[in-house]
Amino acid sequence: MTSSPTQFEVFTQPACMPCKLTKKYLTKHDLAFEEYPAQDHLEALKAQGISSAPGVFSYRDGEFLGAWGGYRPDLIKQAADGEAKAAS
Repeated sequence: MTSSPTQFEVFTQPACMPCKLTKKYLTKHDLAFEEYPAQDHLEALKAQGISSAPGVFSYRDGEFLGAWGGYRPDLIKQAADGEAKAAS
């Protein structure tokens, strides 16, 4: 995977190992992401049913693909490969 039209928003907590792993995976695979503090976006995360960090929102060409919580390299890869469907 390299330079995908897929972008990610990663909502992190301090000292969160799954958050660090998610950011490392995205960086290693040259996938664009913005990081935000989860505590500033709790309502948006709750609205997607996310209760574990990191919260990840994926977009392709500006269209929302889906959201999940935790370190999920399988879902990151699906989104980057264009295989992701509606919010999961």
